[in-house]
Amino acid sequence: MECGVGYYTASLVEQMSEASQNLTVLTAAPAKEIESFADILVARGWRIRDLLSLVRQCKEVHADIIHIQYPAVGYGHQLGINLLPWLLRLNVRSSRLVITLHEYFGSRLIGRIRNLITIIPAQTVIVSNQADQQSLPGFLRSRVSIIPLGSSIETTSPNTEAAKTLLHNDKGFSTILFFGFAFPSKRLELLIDTMKLVTNKQLVVAANLNHQDSYHEGLVDAIKAHNKSVGFEQIRIIGSQPRDILTALLQQSSCFVLPQAIPINGKSSTLVTAIRCGAPIIGKKGSSKENWPLANQKNALLIEEITNQSLAEAVNALDNPELVRTLKAGLAELAGRYSWNTVVAAHMAIYEAAP
Repeated sequence: MECGVGYYTASLVEQMSEASQNLTVLTAAPAKEIESFADILVARGWRIRDLLSLVRQCKEVHADIIHIQYPAVGYGHQLGINLLPWLLRLNVRSSRLVITLHEYFGSRLIGRIRNLITIIPAQTVIVSNQADQQSLPGFLRSRVSIIPLGSSIETTSPNTEAAKTLLHNDKGFSTILFFGFAFPSKRLELLIDTMKLVTNKQLVVAANLNHQDSYHEGLVDAIKAHNKSVGFEQIRIIGSQPRDILTALLQQSSCFVLPQAIPINGKSSTLVTAIRCGAPIIGKKGSSKENWPLANQKNALLIEEITNQSLAEAVNALDNPELVRTLKAGLAELAGRYSWNTVVAAHMAIYEAAP
């Protein structure tokens, strides 16, 4: 699926295929991207009426490990996926049940209840961040492990020349980069509006804004209006880019800004990619566990309240070379935690642990 968890899961399967020769993925969504790394089973759906079929498919594989990636929205909020772990524990007892929980801390009460119903039968629960781990009920914590997300975008062979071409501008401005999905929750419109307060940098949007809806059309119109008002192309749309170009874009940009209203942390696949590429990060400040592993002035610039003025001040603060060196050094310390070698090794340790 075109979402952070979808891309992460596909990347995890690709990386795990080097450590395990026998992977099967049960999915109701098209999975051509991973057909060369795993066998594909097609689920009819995740409704209650699909449960018997899902259990049968899991039994037929004779899996040592059944690992469920659980973001509620990815399953269309269907109840079948919430009850499936209970039936698996009853009917596929030879398999170890592992569940990665992608949403808990920020969920509302009903969402948390559904999460708990889903993960209670699991022998091991994986979360990607400290906020989720510390928010889960105490009786579950002995079964909870933190495994950071791996980057689904990074490549070891960045296309530096293509990135230079895309970032080139006649004024020699450095680049503020926005990439990923331009969902309304990301608040790209706020960053666009902020550029009226930034006079010595360009904003490059590496995201698909071609959706035929009023929100994305409004973003395009706002960018055109801004560029017309300043008399040059200070904001440029380059669209979604391949991994090798996007990696190089991050490496060559002054910063990556995520103006969303909730605290930023390593739960975001885009932020993980920025960490791995060493791009200074600007975003919303929260408590230490909400922002973990990011820390203000150490490896990110965290803002109490995201406004045009506060974003512009943070962006302009990066004109200080000493601050940039500090942030890049902090990101370099974090980068190893999010390497796929680390992520895969942590999964294998859980898979191989005694039940």
